[in-house]
Amino acid sequence: MVVEELAAEDGKKVVILIDEDCPSPRELDENNVGVFFTWDRKYSSPDENEFDNGADFEHEFKDARKAGDVLILPVYKHDHGAVAYATTPFPCMWDSGQVGYIYTTKKKVIDNWGDYSEESQKKALDCLKLEVEIYSDWAAGYCYGYKKYDGEEVIDSCFGFIGLDHFKSGLADAAGIKEIWYAK
Repeated sequence: MVVEELAAEDGKKVVILIDEDCPSPRELDENNVGVFFTWDRKYSSPDENEFDNGADFEHEFKDARKAGDVLILPVYKHDHGAVAYATTPFPCMWDSGQVGYIYTTKKKVIDNWGDYSEESQKKALDCLKLEVEIYSDWAAGYCYGYKKYDGEEVIDSCFGFIGLDHFKSGLADAAGIKEIWYAK
């Protein structure tokens, strides 16, 4: 389904489409910093895990958490027509609540940022929040691709971009769009 028609920097027409076959970002990126799991009955957990509920998780990570060897954020879900995930609570108490956690280990932080300093931990936490945001966009169906045309001929295409902001998702750059202006 066509979302919009734009023009690339080179003047070629770019058609942005909904990507109905976009795989989960948890499957796409083997380099996720976090392990993201939920215990929601109606939905599959983003990452496989052995926990049936939050209490099982808390028990398993109690010592690591006390020692500071793991960074953990709660994950909340809002489900009312569409689904959204966040690391902070939603204002609606009726259709939302905590459904899981996303966490990373001290080792993973050191592997990615070179140390376990306060600055590296902040970067890791920001990364965990971004992973939940991207997953939330995917779960809501904000998945896109583009086809670039020279006349009637498709000269380039790519799919698998997640998020409403085509600049942030990388779609605009891949398609050669420097600013949004509409094709004639």
